[in-house]
Amino acid sequence: MGENWQAENFEFKKNINYENAGGGFVWINKEFLPDEIKKVEYGNLFAYMYRRFGIPQHGSDSHKEIANWYITTPNSNVALRVSPRPSGISHSFGYVINLGVYGDRFNEQQKSIVKKALVSAMSDLLTPVYVRDVPITAAGRTEDHETECDSWLWAGYGVPVEHFEEKFGEI
Repeated sequence: MGENWQAENFEFKKNINYENAGGGFVWINKEFLPDEIKKVEYGNLFAYMYRRFGIPQHGSDSHKEIANWYITTPNSNVALRVSPRPSGISHSFGYVINLGVYGDRFNEQQKSIVKKALVSAMSDLLTPVYVRDVPITAAGRTEDHETECDSWLWAGYGVPVEHFEEKFGEI
């Protein structure tokens, strides 16, 4: 991982078998989370993700979730799923792994590699992005803005209802 690495929207590749889970061979829990991420609340997380990564590019469960983003980690075979949930921060993260690389039986070394990638991506969510002249992170407003990342290209623009009606039919 280079010093300048920053998470981006993850793109699922065709012909790759992925495991997408909130838990499984790696459980994201309070002990696993970086200290600053433990302070994150779902409202701040949602605002940050929307500002930095834009409109979620993947669907979600309309009953349990508000939104779902998949973002890159320094390991191209691992992605972090971010789904802000009022039920708690440990329920707001999941993962996607390339089963062609990790298979379906995981050893401790593989678990360690995946956890390291996920922690890197979660820690990257503490890189400020601006809303006008106010720097925010997944944990909320911050004064620390030595490093920063760009807002999503279309941050602040709406999506006309006609777009959805055209794609999915009248509401």
